[in-house]
Amino acid sequence: MEEAVKYTPKFVEKVKAVYPERTEVHEAVERGSELVGRYLELSRNLSMSPAQIIEAFEQGREQDVLTAAKKADECAKLYAEWNKFYTAQW
Repeated sequence: MEEAVKYTPKFVEKVKAVYPERTEVHEAVERGSELVGRYLELSRNLSMSPAQIIEAFEQGREQDVLTAAKKADECAKLYAEWNKFYTAQW
C-alpha cells in the first residue's frame, strides 16, 4: 500500500476544481494518492491538436482554444505544486 502524500486542503480544492466531473481524481487527491501527479502530468499538455486548433479558429470557436489552454496552464502549475509535496515527503 502506498504511503499517503500530505496535500493541503487548498491543493485538494484546486485539483477538484480542475477535474469537476472526475470522481476518481477527487478520491485520489482525498486519500493522498501519488496518482494525482500522473493525472496532472498528463493534463499539462494542450488537449487540442494543431488541426483542432485551426478548425476551432476557422469556425469562430476561439474560446474553446482559450479554455483548453487555461486548463493546461492550471494543470502545469498544479503539477509543479504536486511535485513540491511529493519531493518534500520523500
